[in-house]
Amino acid sequence: MKNYKICFLASPGGHLAQLYSVKDIAKRKNRFFVTMPTKDSYTTLHSESVIFFKLRLSDTNFLLNQLNRFLSLYLIFFQSLKIIKERKFDFLITTGANVGIILCFVSWLCGKKIIFIESYASVTRFGKLLNLISHRTFVQWDSHQTFHSKSKLISPLYTNSTYENYEYNFGKEYFYVSVGSTEYQFNRLLKCMEKIRKSFNIPVIGQIGNSDYIPDFLHRRTFSKKAHMTLINNCKFFITHGGSSNLWDSQEMGVNTIIFPRLAKYGEHIDDHQLFLTKMFGDKSPAKVAHSYKDIVSSLKEDFLEKSDKDIYENPISQIRKELGLEQ
Repeated sequence: MKNYKICFLASPGGHLAQLYSVKDIAKRKNRFFVTMPTKDSYTTLHSESVIFFKLRLSDTNFLLNQLNRFLSLYLIFFQSLKIIKERKFDFLITTGANVGIILCFVSWLCGKKIIFIESYASVTRFGKLLNLISHRTFVQWDSHQTFHSKSKLISPLYTNSTYENYEYNFGKEYFYVSVGSTEYQFNRLLKCMEKIRKSFNIPVIGQIGNSDYIPDFLHRRTFSKKAHMTLINNCKFFITHGGSSNLWDSQEMGVNTIIFPRLAKYGEHIDDHQLFLTKMFGDKSPAKVAHSYKDIVSSLKEDFLEKSDKDIYENPISQIRKELGLEQ
């Protein structure tokens, strides 16, 4: 059987976490990743072959981020041509999103096969566009098939995630809040957690991402993956934005979770896609949903039900390889 070479393309955060979990579709020598340069992507892909887009983002300035992205499009176009010429890959597999659309379209024009896997979080504008040119489109929720013609339903990519022993005795109870790695601020949640710390008289540890509000509790912009998972596993309550990676990890680790989704009207994300995943997890798991300080307080005072039995899924790697004719 031919050793197909595969380009894995994803933006940092949940998109990359999903794609990384099925990296073994190809052997290490036959795969490489393309993404944007962030601490999250450096940490996740430290042992992989990686090409970083020539894109530089400001830490907290949204307008500067958009200007930098616009000015980078020209460079990324020519970088895409160089990647195609030098790497000579057969398939491009992507979960989206962002400026990666340029490499997708240039690859398609050069005759490469585009494999698109719609985000676990929601149907994206990136996905609706890419579905028009993809060789195969996969979705992780049956409801997403309505939006993507001829798509194939597969198990959630996160199904293939593995977990270490993250037990650690911190010596005291604490709440852990995490807002993810997107370039958008989430000041609203951080301000709520300041009030929570004072109301409940319990320490709060925060991963504040690119928020420009600096809270009065212990925080870091990002934690290493292991530190992040350890903080989730041992906290009294985990308060998180509606990001797919955080929600899946908290469910699998069985921690008391409160989901506080980002909203576009407050400049917390480009759209309200987190509402979809928040509803799905709120319906199928013991997690609570909050949209305000009062909601968080109410959720903290409620009893959390026992974690439900895990769903049984087929391995998504096998499903994808079978559809692409890559099974040995």
